[in-house]
Amino acid sequence: MLRIAVCNDEKLQIEILEKLLAGYNSVGTLSARVTSFESGELLLEDVKLKGGYDIYILDMMMSAGSGIETAKELRAYNDQGKIIFLTSSMENVFDAFSVRPSRYILKPLNSARLLRELTALDDEIKREKPLCISVKTSHGECRMLYSEILYIDIENRAPRYHLADGRLILGASRRCKFREMISELLEKHNFILSSVGVAVNPENVRSFRRDVIKLKNGEELICSRTMVRDFRSALDIYTKNGA
Repeated sequence: MLRIAVCNDEKLQIEILEKLLAGYNSVGTLSARVTSFESGELLLEDVKLKGGYDIYILDMMMSAGSGIETAKELRAYNDQGKIIFLTSSMENVFDAFSVRPSRYILKPLNSARLLRELTALDDEIKREKPLCISVKTSHGECRMLYSEILYIDIENRAPRYHLADGRLILGASRRCKFREMISELLEKHNFILSSVGVAVNPENVRSFRRDVIKLKNGEELICSRTMVRDFRSALDIYTKNGA
C-alpha cells in the first residue's frame, strides 16, 4: 500500500484530493493510505517523528511557505519520496528542479490525470523497492538505492552511508558491532569489508592496487593490510560473476 502525504493550505483542495484518492481506493485502481497536512511545517514535523512517505502531493504555492521550500527541507532530510507538485502556472517549475520532482500537475485537478500519474509512480516504486535499502535516521526512514552507495563506515556507533551524488546519510546509533549493522549488505548484496569499520560496494570500485581502493567518483580508500587478501578475493569473485 502506498503512503501518500497531501500538503495544501486550502481545505477545499485537500477535500478534493482526499475524495479523489478515496475513490481510487474504493474501486481498486490504487491502494493508498493518505495523510493530509495544511502546512509544510506540519508535514515536516510528522516526517521527523514518523518517517517519510512514498509520495508527496504538494501545492507549489502556499500562503505559509511554498511547496518548493517544503520539498527542499524533505530533501535536506535525505527523504527520497516521489514529489508531485500541484500548480496553477508552470512559470516556477525551474525553481523546483533541485528537489527532483517526479511530476507537475496543473490545477484545476483532473481525476484521470492524477490517477495516471499516481499509477505510474506506484509502478516505479514497486520496481525500485527490491533495489533499495531503508535506513533509520534521526529524521525517520530514508530510502536509497544499493547502487548509490559507495561505501559505509561508522561514527559513534552509527553507520554512515556515503553516496555517489555526494550525500552522506547518518543512520541511527546501534549497540552492536559494525559487521552486524550491515550484515544484510554483506551477505545478500556483495558489499565487502575493507577494514573492521568500512564496507565497500564493489559495484562502485574502479580499481584496486596494493592496498588502495579507487572508487568510481575518484575517491580513494585504504584497505586494512590484514584484509587485503580477502578483499581482493571477494572483488575478483564479484567481477568474474559479472555482478
